[in-house]
Formats: sequence, C-alpha cells, structure tokens
Amino acid sequence: MQLLHGYPQTSLNHACGLCFKSGMPNEQIVDVGFEVNDTTDNGDVFFCVDCAGELATLLGYLSPAAADALKLETRDALERIDSTLAQLAAMRAAYESLVDALVTNPDLANEMAANMRGAKAARLPAPKPPPDVSYVEPRVKAGVVVPKSQ
Repeated sequence: MQLLHGYPQTSLNHACGLCFKSGMPNEQIVDVGFEVNDTTDNGDVFFCVDCAGELATLLGYLSPAAADALKLETRDALERIDSTLAQLAAMRAAYESLVDALVTNPDLANEMAANMRGAKAARLPAPKPPPDVSYVEPRVKAGVVVPKSQ
C-alpha cells in the first residue's frame, strides 16, 4: 500500500474504488496494491484520501488535523503542569525557610503567633448588641397565650 500523487499513467482506472469519484491529476490517492481483472477490466484499485481517511477513522486512527490538535492540547497541558510544579517548588522552599527560621528563633515564633491571633481577631465580626429587653413577645401554644412561667 502506498500514497501516490495522481493516478499512474499505466492505470486504466482513474476513480476511487469505494466512492467512484474521479481523481484529479495531482490528487493524493492510496494504491491498495491489487488489481481487478474481470470483464470490465478496471485495472488497479485506488482509494481517494477521503475514503481512506474514513476507513482509518473507523479503525480508530486520528486524522492529521486531529493529531495536531491533540499535540497542541497536550503541549499546553504540560506547560501548565510545569508552571504549577515551579510554583509548588517555590512554595515549598518558602515553607522550609519559614520552618527553619521558626525552629531556630523562638522569639520570631512567638511574635508570629501573636500577630496571627491579632489578625484573626481583626477578621471576626463585631459582636451584636444585646436585644431590646423592653419588649418581650408572648409565647403562643395552640392559639392560647402561655405565661412565661410554664
């Protein structure tokens, strides 16, 4: 089997063996490597690239365009992975540096803990004011006002 650019001059057949589309002089064709010698004397059997592509797709092969798109997608994903790994390495180095500094300098550890407690307190919402106790809504049970003592 081979890919040809145009039908050979020696061939009597200048059409696809599957769809019977006539080929152009420089059109790519697939020479399947066998001849048909019957009463019509068709000669060599060729497939146009469209039919050969459909056969390949049915068998699970990718077209060149699909393969190129997949290569680009894979390259982009690998670049994102590399970038993420570089960020993780930088974060790990910073973390290890911080741990070393905290282990070797207890005063720094205490100062950071105090700052963290202060930052946490600053993020907490302000406490709500106490409810107005001048008015207490009565409790109702089955349509009957129940005194608070119960």
